[in-house]
Amino acid sequence: MLPYLDLDSVASEAETAANAMSREELESAVKELETENLMLKSAVLRAREELTKQREGLRETYEAAEKEGESIANHLTRRVNAVREQKARLETQLHKEEAMKAEQEQKLLKLKLSSSKLSKCVQREEEETLTALTNRLQQLQTQRQNFENLLLEQSSSLQQLQELVDSLQTQTRCNEGLRVSHEGCSEADGDSNSAAADAIAPAEQHSFRSETAEHADPASDPQEMLQYLKHEVAFVEGLQREAFERGERYKLRRQELEQRISHAECERRSNRHSLEGIHQELLETTATVSELASAAELAMETQIDRQIHVRGCTGSFTSGSREFQTSSRFKESPKGPATNSAQLQSNSPSSKK
Repeated sequence: MLPYLDLDSVASEAETAANAMSREELESAVKELETENLMLKSAVLRAREELTKQREGLRETYEAAEKEGESIANHLTRRVNAVREQKARLETQLHKEEAMKAEQEQKLLKLKLSSSKLSKCVQREEEETLTALTNRLQQLQTQRQNFENLLLEQSSSLQQLQELVDSLQTQTRCNEGLRVSHEGCSEADGDSNSAAADAIAPAEQHSFRSETAEHADPASDPQEMLQYLKHEVAFVEGLQREAFERGERYKLRRQELEQRISHAECERRSNRHSLEGIHQELLETTATVSELASAAELAMETQIDRQIHVRGCTGSFTSGSREFQTSSRFKESPKGPATNSAQLQSNSPSSKK
């Protein structure tokens, strides 16, 4: 609070002091007041110059702060836009990777289903082939046993036939010897013997023909049976070889499917790792965007605080200049009476003397 001054009382005191002073004293007091006024004016001018310089400096700092704030805001805006574009690009890439992952999972599921179906089909065909081959082998074994029994029977019949032929040959030889030794026998006996021999010979020839006919049967021929058995064995070996080749093909197909499944699993794991990396990068980008947004907001708040501070400083400087002018005016007004009163006090003893 500035002290309250009564201008009327001050003026009356100055007037009484001036009336009490001489002309020379008044002139010297006026000169002193003029010099003091000039000094105060020069001080006011210097203060105004300093104030203008300070205002220019504040304006320059304010402009520099505005430019810096604009550059920071533009940089942050560009950075935020770039990060947003990167985020959008990563989101699209993430969607593509997710779609690819779903497609790979569907392919893997289809491959697993086809592999399981193929393994079941291979197992069923192997079981059917094994059953058919087992039945065929059993049939061939029974046929072989039958053929062996038939061969044994035929060999025994051939042996009997050979014995019969040998006995017939010995008998014919005996008959010829008897015929040579008993040429002198009666013709009746010769006729009866020849008739008996003729009766025996057709019977033996009939039995021999029947035996040879049985021996000439292709079902009972050993060579044909051996060829038939060889043919059947070759057929069975061909079936076994075909089944083995089919099993090898199924094994190769199964290995190929397993390799495809493992390759699909590897691709799925790699896609999962890439998705995790993209997701992590997306999270980092989101965090960066939030940080940049907070930094931009902080820069804007700082710029606003600077503007408010600069405006407050300019207002305080203007108010300070006004207070300085008013105080200088008040200082000018009481200083004159004070000097006048001092002069009056100094002059009063001289007048008394």
